[in-house]
Amino acid sequence: MLHIFSSADQVIRTNNGSTFLRIGDRTKELKGEDLRNPEYSKSTRYFEDECNMDAEVADLDSELIALYKKKIGAENVDTEQMLRARGFIKKMNGEPHLTNAAVLLFAENIQQFYPNCRIRFLRYDGTVEQVGTNINIIKDVNIEYPILRIIDKAKDFIATQLREFTALNSKTGMFQIVPEYPESAWLERVVNAVAHREYGMAGSYIKVTMFDNRLEIQSPGKLPNIVNVEKEKIISEGDERYEKKIPIGYKDATKKKGTLDNNAYGYYIVWKEIIHFSETDKREIIYVTHD
Repeated sequence: MLHIFSSADQVIRTNNGSTFLRIGDRTKELKGEDLRNPEYSKSTRYFEDECNMDAEVADLDSELIALYKKKIGAENVDTEQMLRARGFIKKMNGEPHLTNAAVLLFAENIQQFYPNCRIRFLRYDGTVEQVGTNINIIKDVNIEYPILRIIDKAKDFIATQLREFTALNSKTGMFQIVPEYPESAWLERVVNAVAHREYGMAGSYIKVTMFDNRLEIQSPGKLPNIVNVEKEKIISEGDERYEKKIPIGYKDATKKKGTLDNNAYGYYIVWKEIIHFSETDKREIIYVTHD
C-alpha cells in the first residue's frame, strides 16, 4: 500500500518538469497561466518579483518616487540606480525591466497595468444583500491607486461613510463623538488586505462591504505560506496577556514580541500544549514557572 501525502507548500513536477492537476477521474496538465496561479498560491513563485514587460520608468509617479527616496535616505541617488539597488529593476534576456512590485507601488496610472489593484466599496441599504429587482446597493465606489496611495485614499473615503454617535463618557461625565466603528479596527484590516492579497490573481480585487449592522472586508487569495493563523492567534493572545500581566509567561514580555522565533511566547505556548495534553489524556498536571 502506498501512502501519498498532499503537498501544501510546493508544486510537484514529474521527471521531465511537467505538472498535472487531478480533476475527478481525469488528469489535466498545467501550463502557462494555469501553472503560474498554483505557483503563486504556494509561494514557489512570486508575482511581485517577475518582470513587467510593458511598463517603463516614465510610467512611474515621480512624486511617489521622491517620497520613497526621501524615506530611505536616497534623495540624491539617480532614480534608476535606486530602483536597481532595491530590486525593482531586473534583467530579462539581457534587457532591464521594471518588476511587478515596482509598478504596483509607484505606477502613475495603475489601472493601465493592473485593473485589479483596487478597493471596491459597496454600501447596502439594510443588513442583507439583495439582487435583481430588489437590489439594495446605495453606493458603489472604486478606489483605484497604486499600493503606496490606496490605503490613505481608502481610509479617507471609508471614514466619510461611517456614522457618528454622541455618547456619554462614564469616566469624564462628558458627552463625546464616537464613530460607528473604531478606525484602528477597520483600518488595520484594510492594511492587511492590501499587504497580503494575491496580486497575480486576474480579475480579483479587495472588497469593502458596508451594511447597516456590520462592515466586511474581503481580500482575494489565501494567507501567504509564511503566515500561520494559529501562530498569529498565539501572538495576539500573548501580547494581550503580557500587557495585563496575566500568567502564564508575562515576564517574557521583555523579550522581543511579535514573533515566535525568540521564545517571547515560550511559556505561554508550553502552557497551551499542556492544557491540550491534559484534556486529551484525561489527567491533571501542575505547571510551575517563575511567574
